[in-house]
Amino acid sequence: MSGSCRRSVQLGMKASKLQAFNNEIVKALEVALQQESDELDAKSQELTALINQLQDELHQVRLSQSAVNDKKQRYDKLIKETEHAYAKILESSQTLLDVLHQGTQGDAWKDGGQ
Repeated sequence: MSGSCRRSVQLGMKASKLQAFNNEIVKALEVALQQESDELDAKSQELTALINQLQDELHQVRLSQSAVNDKKQRYDKLIKETEHAYAKILESSQTLLDVLHQGTQGDAWKDGGQ
C-alpha cells in the first residue's frame, strides 16, 4: 500500500469513527430530549389536574359564600323588621303611658274638685 492509499484508509477510518460518534451523540440527544419531553408532559398533566381540583374547590367556596350571603341578607331583613316592630311597640307603649297618665291626672283633678 502506498502512502496516499494508507492515508486515505486512515482518513476513512477516522471519518467512520467520527460518523459513529455523531450517531451516538444524536441518539443520546434524542433520548435526553424524549425524557425531558415526557417529564414535561407528566408535569403538565399534574398541573392541569391541580388546576381542575382548585377550580372545583373555588366553585364550592363560591357556592358556600353565596349561601352565607343569602343567609346574611335574610338575617338583615329580619333584624330590620324586628327593629321596626320594636319601635312600634315602644311607640304604642308610650301612647298607652300618655293615656294612662292623662287619665290619672284627670281623676286626681276630679277628686280634688269634689
